[in-house]
Amino acid sequence: MKTLIKWALIAGAGLVLLIAGAVVLVPMFVDIHQYKPRIEEMVVEKTGRPFSMGDDMDLSVFPWVGVRLSDIRLGSPEGFKAKDMITVKGFEVRLKVLPLLTKQVQVKTFLVDSPQIFLEKNKSGVGNWEGLAQSEDKSQPKTEKKDSPEKPSSGDLPIKSLMVKQFSIVNGLVVYSDAKTGLEKRLEDFNLNLSDISLSDAFPVNLSAKLDGKAFSLKTLLLASPSQVALSDGEFKLDDST
Repeated sequence: MKTLIKWALIAGAGLVLLIAGAVVLVPMFVDIHQYKPRIEEMVVEKTGRPFSMGDDMDLSVFPWVGVRLSDIRLGSPEGFKAKDMITVKGFEVRLKVLPLLTKQVQVKTFLVDSPQIFLEKNKSGVGNWEGLAQSEDKSQPKTEKKDSPEKPSSGDLPIKSLMVKQFSIVNGLVVYSDAKTGLEKRLEDFNLNLSDISLSDAFPVNLSAKLDGKAFSLKTLLLASPSQVALSDGEFKLDDST
């Protein structure tokens, strides 16, 4: 019996060392950069737009599955003023692994750094956002879906719980312009910070930005459960000085 316990402890220790070694070594040998060209190619195929990512990329495995990307760019169609419709200086997400096995989503960090979105309408009234996700092979014949009995919806979510420690969008910019009417709107210095997000409890929301040069901010609590979405009485400030 003692021998059995001894070998069980040795096997357990070996398993721990194996996992620890994998945690350290996998990110060293899995080069995320080798997948970069294929990812870019897939996005181009799906959107029909130029797409690129910077070389500053990082992958982590355990206990948090993490991805960090930089200099993300999705182009506009030809004929528009803005070369890129969307740019993001940096993106990072870290997601805990083991809770996923029980349909629990636990996110440590979700960060979008300096996103810039340029929405344009040309003189013909066509927007640079039109036609996205319509570049797949149109030569393929469409197949009609056969009628099949629909399964009744149980109303259950595909996940049991959601917890996000930190969700941030920092230094965002959205510009809308219409070449036909001359209208232009700018939402800049956009900062959104959510913390301790869950599907059961209210969580704090901190938002600040400038709309056409006028600063505003919002601090409140948000409840976003499967059954309702509600804001508590918060604090809204508007700088109406000229």
